[in-house]
Amino acid sequence: MISREENELITRVEGGAPLGRLMRENYWIPFALSENLVFGHAPTPVRLFGEDYVAFRAENGQVGFFDELCPHRRASLALGRVEGNGVRCIYHGWKLMCPVVWSRRPRRSCGPRSSRRLFA
Repeated sequence: MISREENELITRVEGGAPLGRLMRENYWIPFALSENLVFGHAPTPVRLFGEDYVAFRAENGQVGFFDELCPHRRASLALGRVEGNGVRCIYHGWKLMCPVVWSRRPRRSCGPRSSRRLFA
């Protein structure tokens, strides 16, 4: 028989737990019906394995699925706007695209020094 601690270790899926990492990194997990993600609607908040995400339907028909918090200032993308093939953060206007590329970073130059400052 396994101990309570061992049982907790092998059954917990939230955060950095081993089973949660295994499930997130190696398996497809259904989270919503496809017809519930409609272009033009607000991003849908999704919670899987103790982590928060947002899902949306892009103009090109693809489903976008990102961490809930914008990588820039950690604002919730669940409050963002779906525009074209991406979702725009309401805090600084950054737009994450589907497939994942940065399409616009307001008030930033494209020089190499700007990139270093951005994530410093």
